[in-house]
Amino acid sequence: MMKPLHLYAGGLGSLWGPAVFIYGACPFHPAAPDSGEPDFPENDSDGILKSMIRGFHPSDMDAVIEIWLDASIRAHDFVAGNFWQSKVIDMRKVYIPASETYVYEEAGCIRGFVCLVDETLAALFVSPCAQGRGIGQKLVEKSKNVRQNLNLTVYKETQKSVDFYKRCGFKSVGERVDKYTGHSEIVMVFNS
Repeated sequence: MMKPLHLYAGGLGSLWGPAVFIYGACPFHPAAPDSGEPDFPENDSDGILKSMIRGFHPSDMDAVIEIWLDASIRAHDFVAGNFWQSKVIDMRKVYIPASETYVYEEAGCIRGFVCLVDETLAALFVSPCAQGRGIGQKLVEKSKNVRQNLNLTVYKETQKSVDFYKRCGFKSVGERVDKYTGHSEIVMVFNS
């Protein structure tokens, strides 16, 4: 049996990189349905892009990996980019498949995702083109709806992420050094 994960982005370690603020290459399309763009999904009647949080499908893997890698390199610039690149296969073959993953889909494009392992929020990432619109908060709320208690780790250097989790109701309960990168992580918990 596979040993529980030491995930890379907050969680059981930080090979995901701590757990928030994802970057990705999927373009944001604020265009109206009459924009003339081919294959552009219809908006809701109030003009809002259709969106949902749903369970991960294997066909989402490339988008999720792209978001994770880009985010990890951009948000964690204090860790060498080649470290994150060296973990892509593990993410694809081990960590994502072993996680309970939910994606935020908007206009047919993955804008973010959250991975849970037991009571650990192991990864939370939102595409930069979609940040600041509450997607991360919605993914945290989804996590709270499926788990009564959550824990995570977040790199101390990413104060924006630490503040985000505090706004989402997480409390700092300790600090430790990530054995993979040597950087300090803050341990946070949420109890409903």
